[in-house]
Amino acid sequence: MRPSASLALLMLVASCSSSVEPSALLVTSTQRLQYNAGDSVVVRFANLGDETIDYNACFATLQRRAGAVWQDLGPATGDVPCLGNTFHLQAGAVDSVIFGLTSNQPAATYRYALSSFRRNDGSPLSLSDRTTNPFLVR
Repeated sequence: MRPSASLALLMLVASCSSSVEPSALLVTSTQRLQYNAGDSVVVRFANLGDETIDYNACFATLQRRAGAVWQDLGPATGDVPCLGNTFHLQAGAVDSVIFGLTSNQPAATYRYALSSFRRNDGSPLSLSDRTTNPFLVR
């Protein structure tokens, strides 16, 4: 998929969910809005700003909605190498990682929170920038 098409898709997915308020800096979204237990979840992030964003997707947490709050369920697992490497997402760039849901994942609403996304000055991005749209597991 061309980068401009990927970016347009990310913006469309993010705009479909009232729980995600994309800032001018980063859109973080899942490829789909519904999954089955055991599925792989592609999480894409698009840098909409004009500066490079540093990140390590190894530091991601799966969260489950419990009423009005989100509960941390522990580290997300998937194809993310946890080597302590910092990656750089250039302005206008799109990247993705794949996380796995367990085969016995309870039916619920989930999201991923990525904690290590930072600006050039080292300050963290807002939680809304670092959190995917909610998605349903059935």
